[in-house]
Amino acid sequence: MTLHNTLKLHEIKQGDLTLRTLPSGEVFDIMYQHIQINLIQANIIDGQHANIYLRFQDNYRYVSLINQKTLTDVYTFEQGVIYQGLVEDINYTIQMTLHEQGWTYDVTLTSAKPHEVQLYYGQDIGIQDIN
Repeated sequence: MTLHNTLKLHEIKQGDLTLRTLPSGEVFDIMYQHIQINLIQANIIDGQHANIYLRFQDNYRYVSLINQKTLTDVYTFEQGVIYQGLVEDINYTIQMTLHEQGWTYDVTLTSAKPHEVQLYYGQDIGIQDIN
């Protein structure tokens, strides 16, 4: 018996920079021409390794925001990906926008009650020529 396990990836391109995402919206890989920028390609079990973390000041608990447990909606558009989710009573929107020389994240948090939080960003980097 032969099993075929092929991921259907969504591709977003700006100049020589290419971003491919899993169906869940998580970043599979980031390429500049033939150079892979991220070290580890995402998969449907572990998700992506780069992430934005929300840390609560009162108990120092943290939550990754780009993951299947907290995301409620994911949208792709010509220049990037929009993630929307919920952590406790905090709604969040993250817009990842691809540019010709890089990418940016814009994060919006909303809640009916005040919270003291911090945001952290972690990115795995491993420059690799795939030729």
